[in-house]
Amino acid sequence: MRVGTRCWRGKVARAWTDYNQHLADFGHAIAFARAYDALLRKLGISAAYARAGDHKIFTLEAHICYLGEGFLGDVLEAEARVIDLDDRRAHLLFGLFAPQDRLLSTYEVIFMHVLRPTGQRAVSAPLPPQALTMLQQMRSSHDQLPAPAQLGSRIGIRRG
Repeated sequence: MRVGTRCWRGKVARAWTDYNQHLADFGHAIAFARAYDALLRKLGISAAYARAGDHKIFTLEAHICYLGEGFLGDVLEAEARVIDLDDRRAHLLFGLFAPQDRLLSTYEVIFMHVLRPTGQRAVSAPLPPQALTMLQQMRSSHDQLPAPAQLGSRIGIRRG
């Protein structure tokens, strides 16, 4: 099951793998970090945006669910889905896919746009209008998609 809008494509590098050449836990995290950065660039709120002024993106919470194995050399694709948003925050779900549309993992994240002048405490700030509009459009296009089982999952040992 696809989760949203494709935002990144890359190849599993040796540095992302464990001793068996499987995509390691940290390899999933690297792929999701690249997908997250790619989406932020499309929204116009990239690292360059942060360096140019006092506005930044803070990740408030994140959760990865591991669902399958990836291997050295696999071409991966990441998709992003907007679950919810307001004028300062967005709740996103990323899916990481291997060949034949195998869903390897999901990454659920909430970020907040902040104003943080150098040396001062960060405070939430409205997203730039173009980023908010793009997120709203993504959310509208994703509303018809079925909710992945991993959405909103919580960690714990299931009993019974």
